[in-house]
Amino acid sequence: MLPIILDTKWFILYSYPLFMGLGWGCSYAVTKNYWQNLGLDAKALNILFFGVFVSSWIGAKLFFLYYSSGHK
Repeated sequence: MLPIILDTKWFILYSYPLFMGLGWGCSYAVTKNYWQNLGLDAKALNILFFGVFVSSWIGAKLFFLYYSSGHK
């Protein structure tokens, strides 16, 4: 996979965050469809997805900081 898809004077498009965002967006759309078919509240799904996104982002950063500081 190419790390940089587009590189201009004012903009750089990195492939990893692009595809991570597409993955999150697709998983949200599929889950929202199933969620609505079950008759559950859409607000609860939004809170759930936001919580999972924030906690996974913080956890990944903490893991990176711990192992990049020389702890092996």
